[in-house]
This record gives sequence, C-alpha cells and structure tokens, in this order.
Amino acid sequence: MCFSVQADLAVGLGLIPLAVATLAEVRTRRELPFALLPGLFAAHQLVEALVWLGVDGRADGRVQAAAALAYLVFALPVLPVLLPVAVLLLEPHGARLRVARPSLSSVSSSPATWATSCWPTRCRWCGTRTP
Repeated sequence: MCFSVQADLAVGLGLIPLAVATLAEVRTRRELPFALLPGLFAAHQLVEALVWLGVDGRADGRVQAAAALAYLVFALPVLPVLLPVAVLLLEPHGARLRVARPSLSSVSSSPATWATSCWPTRCRWCGTRTP
C-alpha cells in the first residue's frame, strides 16, 4: 500500500478471511503454494503497518528495522520466485514448460537477495502521503 498504517491494517486484516477460505479449498499439495498467497500478502501488509508505525515514531526502532527487513525479504527475493512456482504447479504437466519460467524469476531476484543480505535496511520519510 505504501501510504498509511490504517490502509495497511485494513487490507491485511481484510485478507485474513480470504486466506482462510482459500486454504479450505486446497485439494492437492500442488495447489498449496498458490493458496498461501492471500495469507502471505496479509502478513506482508501487517508487517508494512509496523514499518509505518516506526516511521511515524510510534514503534521502537528495532521493531521497525525487523519489520523493514521482513518486508524486503518477502517483496524482493521470496515473491518473485514463489509466484511463478505457484502458477507453474497449477498447470498440467504438458503445459508447465510453456506457462512459467521460475528460473528467470530466480535470476531476477538474485541481486535483490544479495543486496538485502549485504547492506543494512533503513526506513525514512521521502515525500508526501495521505494521512
């Protein structure tokens, strides 16, 4: 969301029932990675709310730093690999090679993984936002 604690909390909490309903529909193990996405996005939004609380000075700096790192780890190395793999697993065997190339996502997320693990993360306010 990237613009307010309230929006992140609303979206994060709003996705939880969808995440539960999606997981209830899983019939095979191949469907599980795709079904986990709403829950992972809900957690991602709730973590982002912690980042914003830190930017606003309403959360401890260590909490904000941990939240920022968790946010970046999901957004940069995990999601670019997980999403194509999840879609790939849903496809029938013959169509899998034509649908997704998780190896390309792995290659594209490698620099982000390296940067996230090598340099400290920090959050600071850089512009305007809706309160």
